[in-house]
Amino acid sequence: MDCQININIPFSYPHTLPTCYEVGEKKIVSYHHINPDKVGSFCLGTEMEIRYRLLPNYSIGTYCKLIIEYLTIYYYYKKYHIMPVIERSHGEKGILEGYTYLFTTTDSAAVIRLLSTLPIKNKHRNLMCPCGSNKKTKYCHYHELQKISKSQLLSKQANRDLDILKGRNIL
Repeated sequence: MDCQININIPFSYPHTLPTCYEVGEKKIVSYHHINPDKVGSFCLGTEMEIRYRLLPNYSIGTYCKLIIEYLTIYYYYKKYHIMPVIERSHGEKGILEGYTYLFTTTDSAAVIRLLSTLPIKNKHRNLMCPCGSNKKTKYCHYHELQKISKSQLLSKQANRDLDILKGRNIL
């Protein structure tokens, strides 16, 4: 099945992520991973998940692979009426789900504590991990926190997400 896709790449890319949506005759209909914006852009994941997947160089080719994956999942869903992947909720709940997956925890408060430690520095390695595991950070969440801290784009996204999660009080 053919569909025409438009990708809007902002001048401020990669600080602002592209959006993509179907143009012309719509083939993707009645799908719950289309954003409720004016153009019906594709929901490719939370901004942090997209940024993580675009590392290390934020190439547009990698972004196009995300679109191909999205379309593959859609056509599978359309044919078999089941999702072949674990889904995220939309909005704040989806942001929280993304971080619980990233940090391999089910504790929402631990996510807030972990994000609140950013930026993490080498001197924090031997402190107890903020997740509450009673392990040193270097044996627990140091790798994920350091990866976020090393990238200005990931760090800014984590701070925006932390503000959203704290402000919405969804814990």
